Amino acid sequence: MRMSRSEQKRRVKDVEKLVAELVKLPAQVLAQVDDLEEVRDALLKTAQLEGSVRQRQIKYLTKRIALLPLEPLYDLVGQ
Repeated sequence: MRMSRSEQKRRVKDVEKLVAELVKLPAQVLAQVDDLEEVRDALLKTAQLEGSVRQRQIKYLTKRIALLPLEPLYDLVGQ
């Protein structure tokens, strides 16, 4: 069964919110998650950006992180 376009958009927005929270976390906390190895540097660099550049980078990271298992990342942000 295919997911509706509206549902796809809602899920992408949820992952985008997750990425925005991950960007706010310190490097020591991000180092604890093995799944983030390939995007950890990008997350840390994004934290230093401002304005529309930061939003554009968050959208890019959303696409990359959506391919990873999300459950450990939600747990990390929830702590």
